[in-house]
Amino acid sequence: MNERTFSHLQAAKLDAPERRTWLPVSPVLEQLAPRLGSTVADIGAGTGYFSLPMANAVGESGRIFAVDLQPEMLVLLEAKLTDAHITNVDCRIGEAAFTRLESGSCHLVLMANLWHELDDFPQVLAEVRRILVNNGRVAILDWRPGVEQPPGPPLVQRIPAESVVEDLEIAGFVIVSNHEVGLYSYLITADTGVVATETHGRSSKLNVKSQGSSPANRLQDGVYRAMLRLEADKSNACSQLCRCLLESWLNHESIGQPESGESPPFEIWLKQITPICLELECPAFSVPVRNDKTGSERSLRWHVARSIRQDRL
Repeated sequence: MNERTFSHLQAAKLDAPERRTWLPVSPVLEQLAPRLGSTVADIGAGTGYFSLPMANAVGESGRIFAVDLQPEMLVLLEAKLTDAHITNVDCRIGEAAFTRLESGSCHLVLMANLWHELDDFPQVLAEVRRILVNNGRVAILDWRPGVEQPPGPPLVQRIPAESVVEDLEIAGFVIVSNHEVGLYSYLITADTGVVATETHGRSSKLNVKSQGSSPANRLQDGVYRAMLRLEADKSNACSQLCRCLLESWLNHESIGQPESGESPPFEIWLKQITPICLELECPAFSVPVRNDKTGSERSLRWHVARSIRQDRL
């Protein structure tokens, strides 16, 4: 705890009726979209402002870890759970940098009105990454600077959304959304940058990190978002993957950095998506694209054949 920690002695403010006016729950849940049966960690849960509605969203087959460093907050939350007969919320004493949750146990991590209280952002994000599944998400909701108070902490303690985005990207997360919510807050969501895909019965992990808005990074994010769509819409997602990779070839840009291996990143991605393209008979895999700088026309299928000849795939 530090001087910025919201004390349990002020817990009544967390349940004040006016709070639902300036920070309505529904728009936040729409952004978070917790899935039925998923596991969510609500770090800095307080008296359960978000834990309770999320418990309903994930259903009986899901689970909410309500984590708070103040036992007094959790006592108040547990009383609410008993009164409402809610059984899928597990109250845990813990800190953002040391949640005590199991590794890879959560699909979503929420930190609401907590970020400005923290001391060590890299350590907290390392802990978040540890407890998330490979393709998990983190959501950070906090107070916007430059808005009138009360409510909220002193303006000098508030952290701009841009700084949060920078910290997330440095930690290797991929920003998904950054919006204002309610009257005083912003909500940033980000993915781990690791996507698990199934190709011919084998599980592959693709590591993608967003680090800005350069052409290479835009291509990288395009590949990443296509991978997220593979399960829902394989054909269109596969076509998007092909377009992104061909664009990277045209621009002589690399997409991401492989964790290991000596092959260029382009060929790492090519190796990953080739089985998917062949399985789906993706037309975009065989469509040649003209490189105006060299006058050559190449398809991804051509690149695969060349790499095989050179023993690089």
